[in-house]
Amino acid sequence: GLAPLRWAINASTTPSNARRFFHKGVSDGTVSRLDISTVIYDDETAEDPIMGIYDEAFQEELNPYLQRLENASGLIECPAANRLSLKMKQDNKDTARLYESEAYKVYSYRANLISWLKGMVLYIADGYRWAKEIADFVRWTQRYDLWCKMLYFGQQLEEELAAEKSIQSQGGPQNLLLSLP
Repeated sequence: GLAPLRWAINASTTPSNARRFFHKGVSDGTVSRLDISTVIYDDETAEDPIMGIYDEAFQEELNPYLQRLENASGLIECPAANRLSLKMKQDNKDTARLYESEAYKVYSYRANLISWLKGMVLYIADGYRWAKEIADFVRWTQRYDLWCKMLYFGQQLEEELAAEKSIQSQGGPQNLLLSLP
């Protein structure tokens, strides 16, 4: 969390194309570093999205928040965000153990960091005030990110981690006399 964010990227694709694109990056940390989201769209019940350009009044309302983010520098600490992150870290460990999912555990590390960073952005933008709404959003965004990663990449990561564990358990020094008939 020490490096400033200078850019953000948003990519849109289908789940099958995302799996194909990231198939080599599921276990190397690429996918875990991304904040994944999806839209479950049902043509029959979904309303059309509202498109348009925000007016000047909205821009004026937004400017103080953007200015606070622009002016932020140095080490900014928020004890409430740190406490929440540590609590969510423990919750993630418990969930991974409950579901016996190594993939969930692996993905949860950076999902926790990503959600903490979002909380810190909101904390700064809101004038260095922590609110229940920010905490609720931080919890929700982490759960949503983990749900999406597990939905689209979880099975592949579980398989790759199991294969890696299998390889590691076969090596090492052994008493060759025990292999004699």
